[in-house]
Amino acid sequence: MFRRNFRKIKKMYSSIPLRLVARYLHHIQDRAVDDIIDFSQGLDNTKLKLDADFRAYGMTAPVGFEFDGASSPTFAWWVIPRMYKMLKASCRHDWACLNARNWRERLLADIVFFLMAFYTEGLALWRCLFGLIGVRIGAYLGIGKNY
Repeated sequence: MFRRNFRKIKKMYSSIPLRLVARYLHHIQDRAVDDIIDFSQGLDNTKLKLDADFRAYGMTAPVGFEFDGASSPTFAWWVIPRMYKMLKASCRHDWACLNARNWRERLLADIVFFLMAFYTEGLALWRCLFGLIGVRIGAYLGIGKNY
């Protein structure tokens, strides 16, 4: 009985990413992600600076762009690691939030963050869902809002 229920739960979780993002990502033509992200330490110890352009999901973060990894609070680093395994997703998310012109573009940036954390970075689904919840709370509170 436990095994049968586990299969149902696993099947349900495996379908969440596609159902959640299908209607928001249909207009992104280029869903490719660069294999390598080339960065160096920024002026202070909390920032990373891109040494080469980074392309992911239709956006290109230019050389010299500074980002801080995943902006998760200290108590949540066991769920969403700040620097480990989140560099590509957080770089693309920070660049997209910086250039968002309205709430729809911010929502799209948050959903692509979820997608990249799951498919590109290889984080567990539960970690990605908590990351999505975190960036949505940040959007609600106006963190990184430039519009």
